Amino acid sequence: MPPLPPVPNVLAIQMKFTVGNANVISRVNVRYASDPPTRNDLIAYATHIDALIGRHLLPLCSEQVKTVEVMVTDLTSDTAARGIATGSQVGTRLGYLTAPPSLH
Repeated sequence: MPPLPPVPNVLAIQMKFTVGNANVISRVNVRYASDPPTRNDLIAYATHIDALIGRHLLPLCSEQVKTVEVMVTDLTSDTAARGIATGSQVGTRLGYLTAPPSLH
């Protein structure tokens, strides 16, 4: 498959989790209006996102939900920066989740 075309001033944010034995990925794209971010900028941003997940999302999730990684990629070009933060946070809500919720 050929590479995707560049998308100026857009960051792709990919958040990886495990839910029980299932691997889960959530993706969000955001536009920015500054100079292109450096690798260190995106590592800091990914680390900040991971911290926010721990502070706001994981208190709503059971101990079966764990963060794995947050990856932020500048889509401006195929040589633009990418930052990765490794996650290891765990949900804190009491209870047991036996399987991911049904999407039906």
